[in-house]
This record gives sequence, structure tokens and C-alpha cells, in this order.
Amino acid sequence: MNFKNDLSKIKDNQLLDNFSHVVKQERESIALVVAHLAEIDKRKLYAREGYSSLFSYCVKKFHYSEQAIYRRIQAARLSQHFPEILALLDSGAIHLTALTLISPYVKQENKEILFQGVQRKSKQEIETFLASHFPMTKNIPDKITRLSHPKNSVLALEKVPSEILSLFDQKQEDAQKITIASDSSPLNAELNQGSQSGMKRRIKIEFSADEQLAEKIKRVKEVMRHTYPHGRLEDIFNELLEFYLEKKAPERRIARIEKAARTKKEKTGDKERAPRVRIQTRYIPQAIRREVWKRDGNQCCYRAPDGKKCAERGALEIDHIHPFALGGDSTTQNLQLLCRTHNHYRAQQTFGVFRV
Repeated sequence: MNFKNDLSKIKDNQLLDNFSHVVKQERESIALVVAHLAEIDKRKLYAREGYSSLFSYCVKKFHYSEQAIYRRIQAARLSQHFPEILALLDSGAIHLTALTLISPYVKQENKEILFQGVQRKSKQEIETFLASHFPMTKNIPDKITRLSHPKNSVLALEKVPSEILSLFDQKQEDAQKITIASDSSPLNAELNQGSQSGMKRRIKIEFSADEQLAEKIKRVKEVMRHTYPHGRLEDIFNELLEFYLEKKAPERRIARIEKAARTKKEKTGDKERAPRVRIQTRYIPQAIRREVWKRDGNQCCYRAPDGKKCAERGALEIDHIHPFALGGDSTTQNLQLLCRTHNHYRAQQTFGVFRV
């Protein structure tokens, strides 16, 4: 449909009337989408379709933006407790942002005050209203932002000459916060050259925390001062995350064990002992667990009726394909990796139970 040509032929009054009509249709559609999301969430149908969450289902299958579907899901889950909000959405009395803002506060005893207080209000007016009724420190949501490059590039300390730091009156440990936005500056010319030689794209990570965590970060910076004298949080967090992954990530643990086994075999000439083929207990030996994790590629194995495979790689659990309670063995062939959602979904299909 050629919207520009079609609309350009319409008279002013008709155009405004049409706009009022499509706005009403949009509100009705949003209310209907929220109602459908609430029912899909209630039945956990996203699991049947091969997704580990309602959020993932909507983003990956229907290509909603993360922010747009977050607001709709918030409204859908709120509507399960307060179904009257669907009528308020349909009429345009309340918008999705309003529901997202009040969702942490609304309860049965205060719903009438809140629903009435936010009707036909802007986001700023709602935030003022909530601040007067629920005074508290503003919570900053976790956020990961991919920065444009080379504009707004966050500079590493070693890239900032001392004469540039003096212009900003910055302490050296705060140098990583400086942003240079001018393409024509000599410093950014160096950045441009760095980007052409393979400089990695910068990402801004932001979250709120309490004083206890801030003190821990301060102490870690002190402990690691010899290794990272500039105290850049990027270096420190990278080191800590690498340490954790080396200890906890299943794929690294498996690779480490296999490497040790190969080294032992080369030294002694011993043949690898194959895992036992049949295990009669629920206990699954580590050798078999490693085989399952390696075979399934550290990813959920569930496939939807249309063949779509779940892409979840977190909260994975080992599942008996033929349930252990029904006589299934703990063998490599009868085990698979499933995310928690699909492990529980299979339990629902088999035993009529869905645990969350």
C-alpha cells in the first residue's frame, strides 16, 4: 500500500478523522495483544513452540523490540491479577508505559487509587505521582548499550595523553569515562586508525548496586592494583568473569578433564575406559554427564512441532528422554540437555505437572 500517495489525496478534515479512527484501532489491537499474551503465558505455550520464555518467543519469532515486548508482557502479567486493565487499555485511559511504571506497586488494596491516578497522564506526570505516594531511591535498570564507533568511543586509559587529561581536569582513574565525539580531533584520528586495524567495538554496561557491592569492587581494585595499576573496571571484571567461567562453565570443565585424560593416556599408554552402558540408579556419573553436555553442544535440545530448536544455553538440566520414573535408564542414549522451561514442560506433558 502506498501510504504517501493515498493520504496525500485526502482532505484535511477527513485525514484527521481517519487518524482518530486508526488510533482507536491501535489501542484496541494493543489490548487484544496483551490479552493473548496473558493467556499464552498462562498456558506456557511458548515452551511448546521451542522458546525458553515468553520474552524470547516474541522477540525472536515476531521481531518485537526488547523494550516494546517488555511493556506488553508486563501489562499481560498484570492483567492476570487485574483484568480490568484490558478495558482501560482498550479505551486509551491507560497506556503501556503507565502499567510498566505502576506494576511494582499495585495491589488489590491500592489498585483503584493507582489506576485512577495514572489515567491519561504522561510518563513524567506518572513518575511524579508515584514519587509522592512511594518515595524511594530511583532504581537504574541493568543495561548493555553498543556504542557507535568511532563516535562516542569510550577511551582506554593508555589512549589518553596526559595533556588531554589536564583539559578535562580528570583524575587518571576516571579517564575511562571521557568521551571524544569529534571526528576531526587528533585524538579521534588515532582512534579511527585503531578501528581500521581491528579495534573492538565498545559496549557500555550499566547497573545499580548497593554500598556493599561498591565496597567489594573498591577492595578488589586494591587487591589487583599490581596487575591493573589503572584500576579500569573493564579489566577487573574481565579477570573475575574469566576466573568464574574457568571454574564453573561446563564446556571449559569438560575440555579441561578431556585434556587431562589425554595427557594421562599419552604418559601411561592406558586406553580410555568407556562409560558404563547401563545405569540403574538416578545418579548420573560425571563421565556420562560430560558426554551428554559435549554431544548436545551446551544447548537445549527441545524441538518444537515445526522443527525449531530451542536456542537457550542457560539454566540447562539433564533430562531422561524416557522418564526415570517410568523405567528409563541413566544412559547417554536416554539423556539430553533441556533448559529449565522445557524440562518442566516435558514433565507437564508426561505427568500433568508444570513447575515454575
